[in-house]
Amino acid sequence: MEGEDAKTAVLEKLAGQMASAVEWTAQIETMAAAGAGAFVEVGPKRALTVFASQILEDRPHLAVMTNHPKQGGTASFLSALGMLALAGRVPSLPNGSSDVLTEAFRAGPTEAWASASAQPVRSSEAHEDLRTRARPLPSNGGTPAVAQAVTTTATKPVDPAEALAAYVGDRLAALCGYPARFCRGAVDLRLGLGMTDASVASVVQRLRSEASLDPDVDIAGAQTPAELVRAVRAPPAGWIPAAPATRRPITTTAVTNAVHDPMADRRANPYVITGVSLGLPGGERVFDEDVFERLVRGETCIEEVSDAYKQALLDRNIVRLVKGRDGSVDMSPAETFGDIPQLAGVAHAFDLAEEFGVDPKAVLAWDITTQLAVASGLLALRDAAIPLTPEEQVGKGGLRLIRGWQVPQHQRERTGVVFASCFPGTTASFAHARNNGADADDVFDRRFLFQVLNMGHAQFAQHTGIRGPNSTINVACASATAAFSIAEDWLANDRADRVVIISSDNVTSPELWSWIGAGFAASGAASSSNVVEEAALPFDRRRNGL
Repeated sequence: MEGEDAKTAVLEKLAGQMASAVEWTAQIETMAAAGAGAFVEVGPKRALTVFASQILEDRPHLAVMTNHPKQGGTASFLSALGMLALAGRVPSLPNGSSDVLTEAFRAGPTEAWASASAQPVRSSEAHEDLRTRARPLPSNGGTPAVAQAVTTTATKPVDPAEALAAYVGDRLAALCGYPARFCRGAVDLRLGLGMTDASVASVVQRLRSEASLDPDVDIAGAQTPAELVRAVRAPPAGWIPAAPATRRPITTTAVTNAVHDPMADRRANPYVITGVSLGLPGGERVFDEDVFERLVRGETCIEEVSDAYKQALLDRNIVRLVKGRDGSVDMSPAETFGDIPQLAGVAHAFDLAEEFGVDPKAVLAWDITTQLAVASGLLALRDAAIPLTPEEQVGKGGLRLIRGWQVPQHQRERTGVVFASCFPGTTASFAHARNNGADADDVFDRRFLFQVLNMGHAQFAQHTGIRGPNSTINVACASATAAFSIAEDWLANDRADRVVIISSDNVTSPELWSWIGAGFAASGAASSSNVVEEAALPFDRRRNGL
């Protein structure tokens, strides 16, 4: 097609497409009904990925983005490949000479075919200058220093336990479709790896036929890879792991005049976040199962407070700072509900003892900020696949009692905790000030110090058995963000292998609302509107406060 004929042909094809409505929901529903389970968005950002997730919210599916600007194109694409691989769609990457690639791609960059004659030719003066600058520095009569390179090769010995785990994982991966490194630990063979009874029986039969087993362990009743590993004494003599169970031989080259790069290891092994948890106000419970989905759906956690809350602010006799549109400033007393903050994120149902199994006696000694932080830390450990193992006490008669649940023994010494909070212990302090420090029996509460001190980091570490570095930080609204810098320093200085960052605040509680809310109102920093759509305008010209 050339000239006007090409234009006419293109317009004929586009006319119907441009005039028809976009039935996005119907298209997704049609593809899902036809058996599609994975939806890959090819393009910038992730709007279509979110739409597909919302449409298929109640059905099993996988929506993947491939190019998000904040994450980076390469990182997004590799993450998409990884998610598809975990879902059973392992990518098949062609080699450099495959016919799948275009001829230009197979040829490689043009620089690879450049001839030696294309290199710049130095003049005789340039060569002389290079020789002058390359001469060794004068020494005190000794032999000139010569850079020497020493190459050493070290092979780490094979860990028998790691070899057994790799062997069992290799046999499970052959039937379940997951990578061998995922077929380990306490993951359920059927629920976690999706294996059937027949495939589990096939793995058991194969282990019996080729490996040395422990006759005292019932391998037929194994439910997890860890139970299969306990039943195996040694892998077959000729077995070679698909992925080496130990690190490959490490070859290091030491050069005396090499420049040390302190960030080289960080670039090769960057720090990552392995577990995340979240508690939100506004819902039925602070730690609902769908808190992340609520944020993705754009649901607001802000609501209008009760008239009793509003009246508590007016009773503070607030004189607020009012800024006019012309830049003028006025000090005006707050006399009506329209002069004070009326919207807030209020926490609803939360019971640390009932929801998380924490000892009720310990909970009574913790301020609400500590309770929320402990709950978020426990959920983050679960999300990071760090289990809590039972701590048992054996009595004189052999009776075994579980005294608590803590992180595995080998992780306790090298795990740190940072607690970030703006108002730690403040809720308990105000509550005690209101009733003269009395407890339920009308005597001074002996738990007073534990409740008002900033001890959330220590109390979380004590509850979980963590014995690594332990600290707290308070830099107002940036507390949680600043806690990451502390964690980074601990990791960089080899003080810890992992750090748990816990952060919480509850300034809209009945004890603090009239004080913190009055503080924002007096400074003129908070919006006085009672409509969320008019107040929640963080990047809008109509914004009139927080």
